[in-house]
This record gives sequence, structure tokens and C-alpha cells, in this order.
Amino acid sequence: MFYFSKIEINFFRGFHSLNVFLPNDFIFLYGDNGSGKTNFLEAVNILCLTKSFKSVSDKELTHWNQDFYFLSAEIQNHSSFRQVSCNYLKNKGKKILHENQPIDRFSEHIGLLPCVSLVPEDSEIIKDSTKRKKWFNLLFSQWDYEYLFALQKYENALQQRNILLKSEKPFKELEPWTYQLCIHGKILVDKRKKYFNELLKIYLEIQNELGNWEVNNFFYQPNYEYQDPKSDMQHYENHLRNDFFYGFTTIGAHKDDVIFQIHHQNLKSFGSQGQQKTFIIALKLAEYKFLSQNSKFPILLLDDVFEKLDKHRIHQISNYLYAYKKGQVFVTHPHFLEFDFQPLSLQVKNHDIRV
Repeated sequence: MFYFSKIEINFFRGFHSLNVFLPNDFIFLYGDNGSGKTNFLEAVNILCLTKSFKSVSDKELTHWNQDFYFLSAEIQNHSSFRQVSCNYLKNKGKKILHENQPIDRFSEHIGLLPCVSLVPEDSEIIKDSTKRKKWFNLLFSQWDYEYLFALQKYENALQQRNILLKSEKPFKELEPWTYQLCIHGKILVDKRKKYFNELLKIYLEIQNELGNWEVNNFFYQPNYEYQDPKSDMQHYENHLRNDFFYGFTTIGAHKDDVIFQIHHQNLKSFGSQGQQKTFIIALKLAEYKFLSQNSKFPILLLDDVFEKLDKHRIHQISNYLYAYKKGQVFVTHPHFLEFDFQPLSLQVKNHDIRV
């Protein structure tokens, strides 16, 4: 299993310059709000997945009035490379580098350093269908490169088809792109069915191991059941009048969703804030175990996961994490906590890290 043995951060958020050496262990970061804990996790997330877990531009990630930031990590136990870095320069964009060599496409990096993050903003997954789609697409893309490839092809075809719909081109002009939606949409839907079934099974096991907090469930809701290219093309043609009226493709795999439930009711409408939080914690742990299959062993980033939880729940979750961890685990909290095991505890103060 891979892990980051050294992380370097320069001119990123509130960090001016930081070098920290790390073990392959449970790493507990504590410090006041605004001290840099979340920013540190954000840097790790970028090194793993090329982007922040927040909806921000790279310019917003630079340190005060700087025009660049630089992140780097030394990697242990990885089969392909020993160093990864991210270099952003205003007006020139961002580069991801393996062994100081820039990669051609960011998609080449996805899945090589799998990562699962749980941050306060993840509650929006419950409320926002667009964010739910981003969530499961990133998860399945890390697990399966064929899924990522089909997703890229589908999204490109969708973009081209929507451009033509706005210009009211005849069906023959749309046909090649519609055919691409049929081919790659079927791949996506078939894989989503399989992976959501696996994820749900893991989720229910975790829910039971953590003490049956609530009667929670989720299920995948495809927008259209793809069959074969001929019938699928006809289905898109039947909806063409609607597509031209709205100026975009109204059916297909991009409209898929996942429904979260509590006591057989929609979690968004019937779940309290606390119930939604515990659901997301269990869901993210399921995501972590899902990616840990076949030795993918992701890095796990948990930002303020223990906030507003009682001591019993904190010990229950932390002990579960420690028992089932497959690689590096980073956990943040505003205050120092005692655990039933011995983590590496690091104090974060003024964007500096102290043992």
C-alpha cells in the first residue's frame, strides 16, 4: 500500500513553506479553526486527485498575493513512481508531474493515488443532485479506468450534441454524437448498477458494525435503461422535439441519480442534521472500503468528522477507522483528543505543523 512519506507545500493557501515527514499510520492533526488543518488536507487531495475537494479556482489557492503554488510528495510502496507534484502558475495553468515529468492529461493520474475525503461540504451530496453525480463519477473513475474513459467520451459527445441542438441542426447532424451517447451511456449505466450494488452491500455492513445508527439505505436511479444501439437511437429520436425546445439533451446517463433514504423516506426531506451527518460518515467509510478492494488502499482524509459527536461515537468511529485502516488516515479536530490507540498527533498552528 502506498503512502506519502514527505509532503512539501509552498505558497498554498496560508502556507508559505512547509516540509513534513509522515509515517504510514493514523495521523491526527489538531489546532484552532483557521490554523491550516483543512488546507493541509486540501493539498493532499490535490496531489491525489488533481483538484481540491472545495469548489475553488487554482488562483484562489495561492498564498495571498502570489501567482503560483507548488505541492510535492514523496511516495513509498508505489509500483509506478516515487514522487508526485503539482505546479500552478498564473496564466500558464496547472501541471501534475510524476518524477518531475509533466503528464499529458490529468485523467492519466486518476486512480493511481486513490483518495477518499470527508469534509463538512459533503453534506451537500444529500441535497444537490449535481454534486451527487460528481461524487459517484469520481468514486467509480478511481476504481475503474474503463469507467473514466466511457465517462469522458460520453461527456464530450453530450457537449457536442448540445451545441448542435442550440443551433437547431437536423437529426443527421446529431446522429454521430447520439450514437456515442448510446454506446458509452450503456457502459456507464451497466457499471453503475454493478458498483452501486457492491457499495450498498459494504455500506449496510458498516452500518451494522457501527451499531445500526439508523435504518438507512440508498439506491441507484438510472434515467434510461440502455438496450441496444438501434432501439436506443430511436429513443433519443423520440425525444428530439423536447431536446430542440430546451436546447439540450433531456435524457440519458447524465441524468442518473442516487436516492438516499432513512426509514424508507427521502433523507434530504426527512433526515435531521445529525442523521444526515452519520449517514455521510458511514457512506464515506463504505467508499473507503470499496476502493480498498483489489489492493487499491486509498488515503483517507477526514476533516472535523468528530465535531458535535459525543465521546462514545468518537471512540466508536476512531476505533473502527484504526482497526480497518488500509493505509494513511488523516483526521483533523480543533482540540487534542485521547484515543484508545496511539496515533501520530501533530499540532497545526499558524499554518505550521509541530510534533
